[in-house]
Amino acid sequence: DGYYRTFFREECQLGRGAFGQVFLCHHFLERIKLGTFAVKKIPVGDSLENLQAMIREVKMRESLSHQNIVSYKHSWLELLQGAALESVPVPWLFVLMEYCAGGSVEEVLRNTYEVEQSSLTDSEVWLIFHDIISGLQHLHHKGIVHRDLKPSNIVLKHAQVYACLADFGTSDYISSSRSGLGYTGSLEYTAPELLRADASGRFVERYRFENDMFSCGLILHALAFGQLPFEPKIVIVGAGGMVGASTTFSIALKRIPCDIVMVDVAEKLVQGQCADIQDALTDTVATVRVGTFSDIADATLMIVTAGLKQQPGEPRSALLRRNLKVLKSICSHVDKERSPQLCIMMVSNPVDVLTYAAQKFTGLPRAQVFGSGTVLDTRRLRGFVAKRLDVDQRHCHVNVVGEHGDKQVAVWSSSTICGESIEKFCAARGICAKQLAEETMKRAYEIIENKGATYFAIGATVADVLHNLLYAKASIQ
Repeated sequence: DGYYRTFFREECQLGRGAFGQVFLCHHFLERIKLGTFAVKKIPVGDSLENLQAMIREVKMRESLSHQNIVSYKHSWLELLQGAALESVPVPWLFVLMEYCAGGSVEEVLRNTYEVEQSSLTDSEVWLIFHDIISGLQHLHHKGIVHRDLKPSNIVLKHAQVYACLADFGTSDYISSSRSGLGYTGSLEYTAPELLRADASGRFVERYRFENDMFSCGLILHALAFGQLPFEPKIVIVGAGGMVGASTTFSIALKRIPCDIVMVDVAEKLVQGQCADIQDALTDTVATVRVGTFSDIADATLMIVTAGLKQQPGEPRSALLRRNLKVLKSICSHVDKERSPQLCIMMVSNPVDVLTYAAQKFTGLPRAQVFGSGTVLDTRRLRGFVAKRLDVDQRHCHVNVVGEHGDKQVAVWSSSTICGESIEKFCAARGICAKQLAEETMKRAYEIIENKGATYFAIGATVADVLHNLLYAKASIQ
């Protein structure tokens, strides 16, 4: 059965990231319990590049020994069957680590400030923060930058005693050329200089020790007050329509602490949508209100959902001329001199062309203007693959790229389930992978024909993108 299944008993999943999951496990030898540990399980497959990156992280962890850093025990590779598809052996990397029973600092903050409506004492704040700084000092002394410091990546050995740094998936040596440019962690805790980009949209700032310290300052504020010193302001233009309203509702349900401003030229309609959403949100950390185009000036992100909807059988390209006029009017309210850090997310169709037009209309750097693109198409395709192959969708790694719509392409050459080719699995079961891609492309047209528009799925997708932009580590949509 393999080393892991022979000597370890899983109790529950502690967390999951972009590349693997962490489980609470009990280590046994015969009937003797040797201890309780956290085990990180990462599917390797046949990717040499992924394996090298994982080994690099393991080597780095081996060099660290400090009471405020989650201790590394050992790691191993083995074939594991039944992880995604029965009877298919897949190479996995197992990393055995110290188990910290006190939970994450993020959980402490949520329970203290939101659930109990209380606060941490000054001594509790300083005890936790001292441990964080102590662990980070050791990390920096070894020449390593963490690059993703945030409350969810800090765990407690016991309830509010001994905070330890965890999750070194994006960490690297400060001298390494791999440390790269721009931010790699969570936008919410990222130093603003890491977001600087040149005219081509490429990030220009390399990660430094000081960037970790900036993240620590934000963590200290969260410990003391239960929130960051600033909350993102999100302006949703076209929020009176169903796409905009669904996007607003989905973001609010994500429990992202933010100020959501609903803007629409149809004032009565957006007021009604806002009131309806407010009545539905009995437990949220976000505020939802109606605003005007003047709210764009100090916004963190503007999500554009406004535009004329696609008619049944109408190509997305036919929308371009009409919706360009709408977009140009919206972009006239953006002043890049007053709002140099504003990001714009395009949702209106044809999304790819309108994203390009929005960057040209506003003059903002390319890195700050992006579209929903084929994120929803990727989600749909993964769902079709998971359903047909009867596997967990989280294990299906296939992406749809290109122009959203008739010209989108499913990238089967790099599609995998736990490192193994999806095309091979489909062929073995008599399923045509290309047919699944065709079904994905036609899905939106079928919905439009039946109900006139799509909005629930795109709203949920935009909320996921926003959540990953602010919080998630190396998440690929």
